Amino acid sequence: MTRIAFLAVFVLALLTSIASAEVYPQEVRDAFMTECTESGGPAPVCTCVLLKMEQNITMEQLEKQDFTEETIVGWTTECMSSLAPPAE
Repeated sequence: MTRIAFLAVFVLALLTSIASAEVYPQEVRDAFMTECTESGGPAPVCTCVLLKMEQNITMEQLEKQDFTEETIVGWTTECMSSLAPPAE
């Protein structure tokens, strides 16, 4: 039951995030997901980071690389923590 509640909260958070985000073009999203997962990132973590990027980094900023690596690393850490199964 705990797993179902966790998944429900995660899906709700994703839907809320998507509603207020600037969605990148599909080719950008696909390239990010490919690069992230081929680098060893679990797909749910990569998706979480992508959503945070879309919420906080405009396409123009992305094209200019107007963001810090520390920001992306911080989001990755947050996503890994939030997607970790609850300790039993």
